[in-house]
Amino acid sequence: MNDLEEIRSRINIEELVAQYCQLKKSGRNFKANCPFHQEKTPSFIISPDKGLAYCFGCRKGGDIFAFFQQIENVDFPEAVKTLAERAGVQLQQTSSAKPDKSEKEIILKLIQAAHHFFQDHLTQSEVAQKYLEARGYHRDAQKMFGLGFAPDSFHELTEYLQKKGFTSAQMLDAGLAAQKNIGDSNVYDRFRNRVIFPIHDPAGTLVAFGGRALSSDDPAKYLNSPETKYYHKGLSLYCFHLAKQAIREKDQAIVVEGYFDALSCQRMGYHHTVASLGTALTDGQIKLLGRFTKNFLFAFDADVSGQSAASRSIELAQRLGYNVSVILIPANAGKDPDEALRGEPKEWENAVRDAVPATEYEFQKAFSVADVSTVGGKKQIGEILLPIIKRLPNAVEQEHYLKKLSLQLDTSLKAIMAEFAKQKESPVTLSQSLRRPPAPEPPHPEPYSRVEHFLGLLLNHPGHMELVKSLVKPEYLIDEKEKELYKTVVDHYNLSAGQKGDKNQEGGEMTRLRLLELYGEEKYRDFSQDELKQEIESYCVLIRADYQKRRLRDLTHQLEKPESDPRVALLKQEHQQLTSGQF
Repeated sequence: MNDLEEIRSRINIEELVAQYCQLKKSGRNFKANCPFHQEKTPSFIISPDKGLAYCFGCRKGGDIFAFFQQIENVDFPEAVKTLAERAGVQLQQTSSAKPDKSEKEIILKLIQAAHHFFQDHLTQSEVAQKYLEARGYHRDAQKMFGLGFAPDSFHELTEYLQKKGFTSAQMLDAGLAAQKNIGDSNVYDRFRNRVIFPIHDPAGTLVAFGGRALSSDDPAKYLNSPETKYYHKGLSLYCFHLAKQAIREKDQAIVVEGYFDALSCQRMGYHHTVASLGTALTDGQIKLLGRFTKNFLFAFDADVSGQSAASRSIELAQRLGYNVSVILIPANAGKDPDEALRGEPKEWENAVRDAVPATEYEFQKAFSVADVSTVGGKKQIGEILLPIIKRLPNAVEQEHYLKKLSLQLDTSLKAIMAEFAKQKESPVTLSQSLRRPPAPEPPHPEPYSRVEHFLGLLLNHPGHMELVKSLVKPEYLIDEKEKELYKTVVDHYNLSAGQKGDKNQEGGEMTRLRLLELYGEEKYRDFSQDELKQEIESYCVLIRADYQKRRLRDLTHQLEKPESDPRVALLKQEHQQLTSGQF
């Protein structure tokens, strides 16, 4: 067994895909909404038997390596290396020479070295220990979440990393060092006198850090790693690698604002909690969560910036089609989830249970900032809420909230509807306009051809192969690729039947056969045996009819040659056979 076979034997395709999609059982297979394109009806099929995950809408996927390459945007060697590590497979070196380390490997090892540095210094810092213990994080919790401490020094980390063999340029690339001016030869530690939080990418790889200042004089309470080649804040969520399994199981995600908010939720059993690594969520973060659930519960801080972030996140999530509710923390319980869980955990539990739909939350907020007893107040509330109602994707929801607004403003529904009709789609927010525009949708692939349908069906029901071989010859097919594919299917059958085959049944050719077989399995799963036989025979008739029509046209043209041509007699004989159906 080679390395690739060993990795395949240890990693189940359904377990790998379940880290990115919600799977639903479908006979022997699973189905999911495709993670590669937006869809409402699942077309992504996962076959444990065949080791394949494939979308028959956008035609993306394949075995564990192909799927991982596409979902993580990595090349084949990196997919093999990552999956080998997950499977505990030691890859064999093809050469005795020491392989060159890629740039990414070096940067990730540098980040790991920095993490060990931060963890060691946490054990040595009495101030950091007291701070964390006061918040309920004793040694076990510190170790569990990989917390660390950056000493109050401009050069201690950079000097430590230099001794480990890393360069200043690599420290800058990793976001661990800074320089006063671009091109300066001297660099200094980015994180100083801060509790350190490790940040992982969606696959669980450590890629960045966040730091909480211990000095009240520090103007920046929180400091995060800058964007790097390997850390994209808008595509990552704090604690996501810990939470994704629970999110999938609960079909729900709690989204909080801060590091301690997320960790407190994790510690108290709310394992489906992540933090936004900033203020409002980005579309990338929302879509990342959307691979596992369509149901979001937002719990942002009660201050002005937190409530503003909540509104922007709600708007984007609703526009992308997700179900959004808001966790309202009672004023007596604290200003954020961390305070509530440390002081009033029962109040937090109740707030999660009683989370209100996002539009209800916007109603509460709007009526709290304006005086509904005045004309000006009613106008102000309408100006706030009508655009929010307008963006709801469902007409029934819109009508419900328009009637609610009419009642609460004590204004006729006719007047509300007149103002609502003036509403246009709200403009793109500044935060959205600064983001890179989404890539255009790829053109929808051509539908599967008649021959592909036929071969997918035949691969699932090879008992009809002898009949098919007697009725359909490879030359009956006009497309050269389909002709070769048909020959491969016949050879595959011959090999399975213990006969001699001419084709090498490995690699991409075999993968294509398995994909066709999976396609046929899904398409014809509800057909009876009689219906299947009738379908196969119908395909044979159609293929033969196409060939007959095409060949007769060619022969008619060729028979225009002089009678003296020695081939004319043979051409006439073939023409007669085709006309009578004896071919």
